[in-house]
Amino acid sequence: MNDVCLELEPMLAGFALGALDPGDLEKVREHLGSCPDCRAILADYHGVVEGLMLSPLPVRPPARLRKNLAAATRPVRADEGRGWMRVGWRIPAWAGLAALVILVGVNGLVLGQTSRLLSAQERRLDQLLQDQATLSADLQANQTATALITYPNSAVAQVEGDSAYGTFVYDPGLRVAVLYAWGLDRLPSDKTYQAWLIDNSGDRTDAGVFQVSEGTRFTLFVVSASSPLGEFSGMGVTIEPAGGSAGPTGPRVLTADF
Repeated sequence: MNDVCLELEPMLAGFALGALDPGDLEKVREHLGSCPDCRAILADYHGVVEGLMLSPLPVRPPARLRKNLAAATRPVRADEGRGWMRVGWRIPAWAGLAALVILVGVNGLVLGQTSRLLSAQERRLDQLLQDQATLSADLQANQTATALITYPNSAVAQVEGDSAYGTFVYDPGLRVAVLYAWGLDRLPSDKTYQAWLIDNSGDRTDAGVFQVSEGTRFTLFVVSASSPLGEFSGMGVTIEPAGGSAGPTGPRVLTADF
């Protein structure tokens, strides 16, 4: 839905009831011709009206209508009822039905708006949970990098690529390392970056997959190895299908020698 939808959606209940003025009626009718979302909402309102069997043809009220309405709604005297507690107003049946259809239409509109608000809140909650997971991963990576630097045998390898670069912090006797990378592009959802550790025979071992966060080109990634880093002679990063691959299949974007 766009801004025009948000402006015209409150008029759809009145459109279904035939209660719009000519200007608004034409505006809504023109918009409905190109908006399937608003047509679907309008269909719901039509269902409410048809379900209550209130689809009368427009009729010009007779001149005596005001007089009849005044007589029908006059106060009832106490002596016309069974006691003074019966004093009240007599409301015609058609007025009750009209009030009912308006009430149902308003309730439907409120429920629809509430549903959309809840959906927006759910999307916001999902985004907050994703942001929390990203922050947690970044915190873990920073803590790992800080710990690695304090190890007496820690080393730093320069990581290079055509448009990206970085550093690889590791200890030859440990199975974890940290990759700092700058200049990597954010990938579409069906792609991911995958790290590989390269042994002396040239075989590649999967070291994990990662993504670049939206709005930044800096990445901090904790690499997990199946054996101590000292058994490998280098590392690389390629672009792979989402979830990763058993072996490198995509273009290489980063590489480093230990």
